Amino acid sequence: MAETARDDCLEIGARVCAIDSALVLSAALRGEMGLGAAARIDDVLPTADRLIAETGACNMTAFVLVERAALSELRGEAQQRKAYLRDALEGFSRMGATGHAARLTRELNS
Repeated sequence: MAETARDDCLEIGARVCAIDSALVLSAALRGEMGLGAAARIDDVLPTADRLIAETGACNMTAFVLVERAALSELRGEAQQRKAYLRDALEGFSRMGATGHAARLTRELNS
């Protein structure tokens, strides 16, 4: 369903909505297939990055970084996970998303 939503958004030119759909798709794949979905997620997240660059929706970058961190966790890449979370924390702090920033601070300190 998330994949269809992403494709539909791209088809009608709703690129910002397609970023959200790509994030939902990544999370759904992780939740459903775990590490077995890594290759598909590796295809999905660059699409989100490209759309962010094309639309200027830079605030969405932090959400992509959180997804990359989750994928790194599945792969057992603890240092890479923390690096992505630190970058996401910086992004959330910059945009004033205090709830997200507080959550990531707790996660990084645990």
